[in-house]
Amino acid sequence: MPSDIGESWQRVVSWLREYAPVSHRALGDVAGEEEIAAVEEKTGVRFPEDLRAYLKVNNGTVTRWISSPVRRS
Repeated sequence: MPSDIGESWQRVVSWLREYAPVSHRALGDVAGEEEIAAVEEKTGVRFPEDLRAYLKVNNGTVTRWISSPVRRS
């Protein structure tokens, strides 16, 4: 059983990679310690350790807009 949020989220990412590749591709890159520290400094807020661990595995999602022509009859 995973002992922390980072391990738990890594299991989710692995599952998505295997069973839901489209969703997996929508995941953003990981956040590095320097990136997290910069946001904490800018906001003046120290993130909880669980959030920091989560960001080191997944830093959000990537939105992809798919445009297609609208057909009019």
